[in-house]
Amino acid sequence: METLFAAAAIVSPIGIFIAVLCPAIAIVLARRPGLGPGRLVSGYLGALFALAILVAVTSYVSPQEAASVYKVTPEHYWSALAELFLSTLIVTAFGAILGISIVGLPTLLWLRAHGKGTAPWLILSSVIISLILSALFSVPMLLSSNSTVIGVIGIMLIPHMVCATGFAIAARLPWRLKVPIVGA
Repeated sequence: METLFAAAAIVSPIGIFIAVLCPAIAIVLARRPGLGPGRLVSGYLGALFALAILVAVTSYVSPQEAASVYKVTPEHYWSALAELFLSTLIVTAFGAILGISIVGLPTLLWLRAHGKGTAPWLILSSVIISLILSALFSVPMLLSSNSTVIGVIGIMLIPHMVCATGFAIAARLPWRLKVPIVGA
């Protein structure tokens, strides 16, 4: 239910404005030779596409589980499943857009400035960022629910890796650096 309320707030004019403005500003600030607006927009779309696949996989509930656990009638099963998918996707996509704009692109620019602007380095950076966020969020989540440390890490790590991989592929980041051959 909370996800539905959050999704409703995000699709409000203010939420949509923020979801469009943040990446627009980030793209303008992140433009570099070889990393133009087209590649950055493609990166965002690739991350969101990969996230949509992850949300589809993780939000699936079997008809039997929906009926027994959540008391969803068979005639409302597909609409409940679609509602779960859409509300989860809206909330996670909004978070991904903000995360890419505020953390992801600056990380990519830092990696490029240090000669490591490749897909593997971006994905590894997303893992490191996820572990840091997991450490920060673990204590409150462990105290307020029956979460486990591994559960918190999984909640953070998997979506970050999926989005970073989708971004890297769609933005056509290289998978390795071209190393000049010495003495050739």
